[in-house]
Amino acid sequence: MIPEKFQYQAHGKLLLTGEYFVLDGALALAVPTKKGQIFNVNPFHAEPDILFWESINEKGEIWFEGWFSLSNLQWIEGSNEQVGRQLESLLQAALAIKSLKFPEQSIIVQTRVTFPLEWGLGSSSTMISFLGKWLGIDPYKLLQKGFGGSGYDVACAESEGAIIYQLTDEKPVSKRVDFYPDFHQNLYFVHLGKKQSSREGIRRYRKMTVVSPEALRKVSGLTQQFLNARNLPDFQEVMKKHETFIGQQLSLPVIQESFPNFPGQLKSLGAWGGDFMLAASDRPFEEIANYFQAHGLNVVVPYKEMIL
Repeated sequence: MIPEKFQYQAHGKLLLTGEYFVLDGALALAVPTKKGQIFNVNPFHAEPDILFWESINEKGEIWFEGWFSLSNLQWIEGSNEQVGRQLESLLQAALAIKSLKFPEQSIIVQTRVTFPLEWGLGSSSTMISFLGKWLGIDPYKLLQKGFGGSGYDVACAESEGAIIYQLTDEKPVSKRVDFYPDFHQNLYFVHLGKKQSSREGIRRYRKMTVVSPEALRKVSGLTQQFLNARNLPDFQEVMKKHETFIGQQLSLPVIQESFPNFPGQLKSLGAWGGDFMLAASDRPFEEIANYFQAHGLNVVVPYKEMIL
């Protein structure tokens, strides 16, 4: 029986290395964020056979409400049919994995993200992690039936610290690692002001890239170099190597070209062209923040404030 009362909190994610190539088995370094998504399941005093879904943003505002049939998890009505149908598809995927027996009483699921949705820290992956825990199913199977992807984000949702992640024989393998470098005060996450579709990025990667074993070994080696960097200059050099290699492989410009006079090193994260980039500099935070504000980017988050 699926529990009618359940609480869960899942972490957001940032992929520091291995973007795109993690899909084909490269070793990647990922970090869970302090901000994520909180879930509460409770009995709902309404007519029978109702699953009511209420999603709240970081400002406390309701951004989605949806009514579903509890017996077959089909969409009935709500505030946004596109979101409702996406959620229905995910619930149906869960039902395909495992026969689910819900209580006779109706249920309300309330979710609250603690980061702005446009940050792209993992509203979908935290959702999949929650559904896996609540419904008692493998979240990675649900991911593949739902959104697809490598699964590193699901691993981050459930981790209390940095991980190295790899698909081995197409199965997810994650391991906790110590990644809170002595120079973390010189690291910043800068939001590029737009949300990038991971699925679009993956499609572009599949279309543009012939993945060789040598490329996978190269990316895995760069991940190890990230972990082994002992000072800021060494770390900046590895950032540059990683960015240059991925850019060459995907035939895309590196992010540094957009900020040629930045006093430090920049690296794209996740799906290139959107969400966050990583900035490493020996300059004080105020100078870094002022630099990016002059370029129209107002979200600059120090590493210690972002990462769990």
